[in-house]
Parts: sequence; structure tokens; C-alpha cells
Amino acid sequence: MADAIDAGRHLTDRDRRVLALLAAHRVLTTEQITRVAFTSHITAQHRLATLTKRGVLARFRRCLPSGSQSWRYTLGVLGVMMNAARAGRSIPRPSRITETILALAESPKLDHLLGINDFFTRLHNQANRRDGCALVEWWSERKVAKSVGELVRPDGYGEWQESGRNVRFFVEYDNGTETLERLAGKFEGYRNLAMAGISHPILFIFAGVTRQNNFHRMASARSRDLAGLSVASTAVTDMTTDTAGDGPAGPVWLPVPSSTRRRLIDLPAPATRPRAAA
Repeated sequence: MADAIDAGRHLTDRDRRVLALLAAHRVLTTEQITRVAFTSHITAQHRLATLTKRGVLARFRRCLPSGSQSWRYTLGVLGVMMNAARAGRSIPRPSRITETILALAESPKLDHLLGINDFFTRLHNQANRRDGCALVEWWSERKVAKSVGELVRPDGYGEWQESGRNVRFFVEYDNGTETLERLAGKFEGYRNLAMAGISHPILFIFAGVTRQNNFHRMASARSRDLAGLSVASTAVTDMTTDTAGDGPAGPVWLPVPSSTRRRLIDLPAPATRPRAAA
């Protein structure tokens, strides 16, 4: 505990911001943290390495045949202790913290979690670069589940502000591990949620264009399933190579049914009085 107190004395406001990000969203790459909290990738690398040496952060990566991955960062033993103390929770044992870090590093859901966080950190970066833009809300899957988990389980929730307008949205990030029929089955939960008074655009993000196109055709043919909903999709490649440089805030979203892509802020709002499918 004394080590955590000593480490806390050397934290900057930016360090504390990074700790809060990791406490909320569990794991982020060097690039993702840079988008939110730094203006220089080199500065981010050096500072994150220092915090790791102090035990405030922990990091891991897997070596690939073509090279090594970017470091994945999460809270280290001291970081978890400080976060627990700040939140007024009991402080876990160091061995338990280490087990949690190892489980995260080997989790089959790691790429899915990083994909969701990549979407939100790209939005955050766009807000940092452009006047009049802001990522007002960024909720993790865990936080959304506490709010609406009985009806739907989105991978995230956000609110984007641009030029004086706001759009709230749910995020469904697809790694291709579920059938398209299973994805379509989520519409019922969102209709029920809309009937309960909570209705926002639902953003589906796909790993590849082909799967996105297949989803779009299937969803477009199910107008009854989409009653009262606003659904749009994009592919990771479109989101990360937007020629305008706006990333996920740009005209990369394809509403269902439509053949015209729109900016995030311009996505159609759900019906004000949703009705159940016949």
C-alpha cells in the first residue's frame, strides 16, 4: 500500500486521466491512449513505459510472424490499488490483480474489446482535432449493461456533438463470430428498449466489407424487424481510411435501408413512437 501512495505522489493530471480511461475501458493500445491523452506518439511511449516500470500500468503483446504488436496497456498492481482506494472499494490482493491481467492478455474477447475502444478513441481524436466537435459520452459494455442490460447488451454507448448538434448511439462491434441471423435477432431487444422510451441509432461495425454488405442486404429485407429503429453500418476499413480524414465521424455510415452513406451526426433519428413488429 505504501508503494501505491508513493506512486500516486508522482502522477500528473494526464497520468490520472490515463488511469481513469483504463479503469473504465480495461485495455487500450499505445495508439489508442495517444489519441485521447497525448499529442505525440513518442511522448506517449516514454510516459507509458515509465508508468509500467513503476507498476502503475501493466502491458502485454503477442509476437507475430511479420513483427510485433503494439503494446496493450491495462492497470498494473499499483494502478488497481489506487483506483480501488479512490472509489472507496476494498483493495484486492496483488496476486489477484496479476491473475486478472493474465486472464485479460489471454482472453478470446481481447480483439473485440480493442476494436470497440479503437472506434471510440478515433472519435475522441477527431474531437481533439476539430473545433465544434466533442465525444460527450463514451460508455463501456459494462456500464451500458448496468443501464439497459435486461433488454439489450450493446458493446458500447456514445454521444457525439458536432456543430451544435448531438447524436446518441449504441454500438455493436462484429468480429464475424456470430451468424447474421443472430445479429438480426438483436433487433427485437432494441425494439423493446424503444418501446420503453430509450431509442437511439444502432451502429454496427464489421471487420470486413463483404460481411457488412451481406448484413445490409439482409437487414434491408426485414423492414418489420426494424420498425421504430434507426440502424446503420460501416466496415473497419472504411472507418479507418476515410479520405476526408474524419474517421468514424465522417460519411462512412450506411443506413438501413439506403445506398447513400452519411456522417455520424446526420444519421436519421429513430421513430418517435416505435411500434412492435407485426
